[in-house]
Amino acid sequence: MKKSGPKPKTHCKNGHEMTPENTYQMFYNGVKNGLVCKICHPLAGSGKRGPKQAKFCKHGHELTPENIYQRHVSNGTKDGRKCKLCNARFASEHRQRVPIIARTVRAESHIRRKYGIDSIKERDNILKSQGGACAICGCTDCHWGKGFNKVWHIDHRHDGTVNHVSILCGRCNVALGYFEKNTEILNKFIEYVSNKFNVVLNKGEDDEKVDEKSVAWGCGFALGYS
Repeated sequence: MKKSGPKPKTHCKNGHEMTPENTYQMFYNGVKNGLVCKICHPLAGSGKRGPKQAKFCKHGHELTPENIYQRHVSNGTKDGRKCKLCNARFASEHRQRVPIIARTVRAESHIRRKYGIDSIKERDNILKSQGGACAICGCTDCHWGKGFNKVWHIDHRHDGTVNHVSILCGRCNVALGYFEKNTEILNKFIEYVSNKFNVVLNKGEDDEKVDEKSVAWGCGFALGYS
């Protein structure tokens, strides 16, 4: 397994390549203190050092406004400008080394930011509290993942807040999203499903009992998701 951590510096902060001919070892109290650029170091203390901010990252990428981001540590303080290209390369290498951990961290970050659910375990507990079934139609043959068919979806309010309501199957989630924006045609839809599929949606005491999965199937078929 390859060791992780920072790569050896290839360029100084002013963009000079750190070749053996252009570097020498600094010592502080007899202890090595890192390689120093020969071009830049003679200017130290002469008042000719130029801008304080680095122009290039340690791997030679120019720190343009498009290629930098401001990192903050846990206490909220700034931690300096960072190179986006180097960060992308490090993230890619990390995903290749530990793909399962990387996918879990990415998934938890997404559901925390969008739905207010802190972890995969908490998400699974919500589904478990529903009996492992869709909160509307009661189907249980779905899984977590990408796509639409047979995939679980987290229902949430579309009011700009971070929240979650329940977990639905793909068909019910699409049907709910459609009727949420088109409530005026909901009654027409109920009438259509009742006539075309012989399904009684508003059951009374004398109405025949209807399988809820048949209702959900009728909704999905009418919307074109059969």
